[in-house]
Amino acid sequence: EISYDTFRQVMACSYDDLRHSQVLPAEFEHVQRLEISLDGQQYTLTRTQEADGDEPAVWTWDGEEIEISGVEDALTALEITQFTADAAGGETEISLTAVLDLEDEPEVRITLYRADGESCRASVDGESIGSLPRSQVVDLIEAVHAIVLN
Repeated sequence: EISYDTFRQVMACSYDDLRHSQVLPAEFEHVQRLEISLDGQQYTLTRTQEADGDEPAVWTWDGEEIEISGVEDALTALEITQFTADAAGGETEISLTAVLDLEDEPEVRITLYRADGESCRASVDGESIGSLPRSQVVDLIEAVHAIVLN
């Protein structure tokens, strides 16, 4: 049973109020590989060892062990601020495929398009889902650059 006030709050919610607002619809701990397309280049970041207790997971790129926390933080921070079904378009800022370590190794394809100087549009598995601050996308790009340009 719920109180009348709680009932009224739930009934006042729209579909978008109840939607998952994070762009990555999975826990990062389930990501085993990131295939990233950025600036015309392809990069593959691979988890080679799962987290164990206090020890973080081990990730590699180009045969070298890397620190993934910047990418993880930036990717999990991507959050839709306005949902829309309008087709995403414009210049692609970054696209990536997250391969998950779940049954049948499902993939989540995320493409982030520049809408204007302050916002980007997100497409997940080919479906436009909405807008998010461009600053969040820039943080993700910078985190990837910190790995691949060093």
